Amino acid sequence: MAMLGMMEGNLLNSIAISNSFLGGYALNHLSYFGILTFGTILVAIDFLTRKNPEFWGNETRKEGSKYFISLRVK
Repeated sequence: MAMLGMMEGNLLNSIAISNSFLGGYALNHLSYFGILTFGTILVAIDFLTRKNPEFWGNETRKEGSKYFISLRVK
């Protein structure tokens, strides 16, 4: 969604005749900083829940070795 917002903001910037129309600039900046804020929140969640095995799907086998369950796309 942020990519679409940035593309629309660039389109509005190129269509606007004067620089007094700030909607395109505002949309570009909101989209860019929205991506930055979303990434920062994801990293904070990662750091805060790193040692929680239930959250990340780390489980222990009967032998005691740990394995990691991950989703893979083929």
